[in-house]
Amino acid sequence: FNQCGPSQSEFWAEMFSSIVGPQNYVRAAWIRFDAHQTLIDIPFDHPVYDQFSVYDDSAEYVQSPLTAFDASLLYHQIRDSVFTNSAGTPDLQGALEAAYAHFEIVAESDRLSRIKKIVIV
Repeated sequence: FNQCGPSQSEFWAEMFSSIVGPQNYVRAAWIRFDAHQTLIDIPFDHPVYDQFSVYDDSAEYVQSPLTAFDASLLYHQIRDSVFTNSAGTPDLQGALEAAYAHFEIVAESDRLSRIKKIVIV
């Protein structure tokens, strides 16, 4: 929750959009943390991902990218987030533990053999 101005918020939104967007077949979670708390603002089960993985009429798994509209919703959610700075050293270990748990509990990454990546900025 560093003290971010509009240019930093725009940067985070652009970075997220380069990973998740209409041309990409990926999901991403957006996790913020400081010295006292960890927040999962955009979880892997965010409503924009509802159409991401579906079964068609033949019961075959079909993977679809986000629409441009949904990618824009995520972009604006990040860009418009309020960032604060609570004093103290950011709890990186706590944030990583929350991310690892989120991979398993929400995304079922190991069970579904999904590739896991974490970007820390």
